[in-house]
Amino acid sequence: MLKNYLKLAFRNILRNKLYSFINIAGLAIGMAACITIFVYVQHEYSYDSFDKKADRIYRVNTELPLNGTMTKVALSPATLGPFLMSQFPQIESVVRLYAFDVVGPYGKPVLKYGDKVIRAKQFVLVDSAFFRVFSFKMIQGNPATALAHPLSVILTEDAAKKFFGDEDPIGKTILYNGMFHFTVTGVVQNPPPNSTIQFDYLGSLTSLPDLTGYSNILKTGTQFNYYTYILLNEGSNINNLDSHGQKTLDGYWGKDLLSLVGRPTVYFERLGDLYWDNSLGYDIPVKGSKATVAAFTVIAVIILLIACANFVNLSTARSLIRAKEIGIRKVVGGERR
Repeated sequence: MLKNYLKLAFRNILRNKLYSFINIAGLAIGMAACITIFVYVQHEYSYDSFDKKADRIYRVNTELPLNGTMTKVALSPATLGPFLMSQFPQIESVVRLYAFDVVGPYGKPVLKYGDKVIRAKQFVLVDSAFFRVFSFKMIQGNPATALAHPLSVILTEDAAKKFFGDEDPIGKTILYNGMFHFTVTGVVQNPPPNSTIQFDYLGSLTSLPDLTGYSNILKTGTQFNYYTYILLNEGSNINNLDSHGQKTLDGYWGKDLLSLVGRPTVYFERLGDLYWDNSLGYDIPVKGSKATVAAFTVIAVIILLIACANFVNLSTARSLIRAKEIGIRKVVGGERR
């Protein structure tokens, strides 16, 4: 019986080529468009979800009184992270990031190995605790010690392939801006596309005094050039930190900073919310828009409804022909089921 039905369906398609094409293609294209949009929406809402500790990671943002108005920025001073770590026992670890392509006057560095010269697009300096906080996977090297010393660098898989091909990169040196030799201490998997933190090279933050020529650059509290992330202990509540943080920070801000810009305000933003926050200045450029995602979701639903309505209308238009077919089936003994 099933074989007979399939044969009749195939003959029906061949006999009504235009109708079949419009009906099948319309429904197929509509469903394909909906699936594509829903995959995009799922990707947007998956940002930073790969991180195993995402629910405990927060970034320290600041609000500065600039030109008479409070301005929100994603940056904080170099000394703020260590100060918070020393004052609040609920903080398990702190990581600072310095991104050359976002902050600072130094621009994108030029890297050289042998005859290969590459202008680094995403050279980021980070604390040695980077891999204790974030779940980026090391392929080669020890994540606990790879960034412990100045002028150490970890390459992504793609960056290692560009420089060294099939060679083992560990222990080799890369010339930085024709002046400094960075030693390769590890290789890490390329950051997932749904990560707000993107990089090609991870250098040790303790290299910054050498690179800039300022020996006390990591000890000053007046330069807002760093992204500061904190990892809370399991079971700790960020609200407790928020409520007591401002009062504790009153003793942190120095006279130089207060006289320069006034008293800043610090607040903590969950890692999973960073992708959607477009209100901050000097933020990491990977950003999303909930309004855009909502608009695409509505479009997907409308496309699916139109495709279904088109399918139903065409099927209804042929109902008289189908009625004759049903009558013939009844006459020749077609069962109800």
